[in-house]
Amino acid sequence: MALEIRPATYSDMPDILALLIDHPQCYTTYKPVCNPSCIEENIRVILDTDNYCALIAEEENTLNGIISVVMYNTLFHHGPIGLINELAFNGSHENNNIPVQLLIELIHHAAQYNVTTLIADVHPRHRIARMFFKDEGFSHASGLWELSIDPSV
Repeated sequence: MALEIRPATYSDMPDILALLIDHPQCYTTYKPVCNPSCIEENIRVILDTDNYCALIAEEENTLNGIISVVMYNTLFHHGPIGLINELAFNGSHENNNIPVQLLIELIHHAAQYNVTTLIADVHPRHRIARMFFKDEGFSHASGLWELSIDPSV
């Protein structure tokens, strides 16, 4: 059966959650700051927000991958940018077209919103992810810096 790429829906939430929790690099990296209920709530927010997009890869009714992007304007780009926040999939990326197909479909989706630049947020420990984006034509032009803040302050 062929791989299908489509927008995520609420009914995909249990499968998305299972994919992210079972994915060794995703969950071990973010487990200290995000538990399953937090991930589930964030999926709801992404699905309910116009400038977010989450696409899933499905084959034989099995969710095998997800990519998400938030699209917004900045002061220094000639159009909206898309920040890829998540890319997770079953298996390794060698000889695996799931991440490539997700990225291709995301590019088509972003073009509908006049996105001029895609940026991938890749954790420094994820060497394979950095190699994947480089292989797909991304350049390491900038670094993202992170600061956790308490919103109740």
